[in-house]
Amino acid sequence: MKLWHCQDARSLRALWALEEMGLPYELEVMPFPPRFLHAGYLEVNPLGTVHGGWYGTILDSAMACAVMTKLPKGSVYTTLEYKVNLIRAVPLGTLVDCIGETDHVGRSTGVATGRLVGVETGTLYATGSTTCLVMPMT
Repeated sequence: MKLWHCQDARSLRALWALEEMGLPYELEVMPFPPRFLHAGYLEVNPLGTVHGGWYGTILDSAMACAVMTKLPKGSVYTTLEYKVNLIRAVPLGTLVDCIGETDHVGRSTGVATGRLVGVETGTLYATGSTTCLVMPMT
């Protein structure tokens, strides 16, 4: 497996997971930014863009964390389902905020929404919604 990684980037999560699982991997460290200029990167990502799954990952994290802040004492949660609406591509090098807000958190479910917006422009890039399963901690 080959992991394309930038110093202090979110790919650190994948690197950490590979290390924890003891899986073999090859690490390709790229400059940040502009990683799309790194030799070989455009060969595996011809558009030089961010994969749509990234939007889902970051929105799922923000929305689930919003639910976590409202959990009843002694409860845990897990994502039951989530949906992402991609509105436009995030230009490479753009700083974004991902905001998660709860709509409801009860004994058995938590519902939240999220927005991915540009820091400098406020441009909306994606939205999401989630339902989390709330369970008693045992």
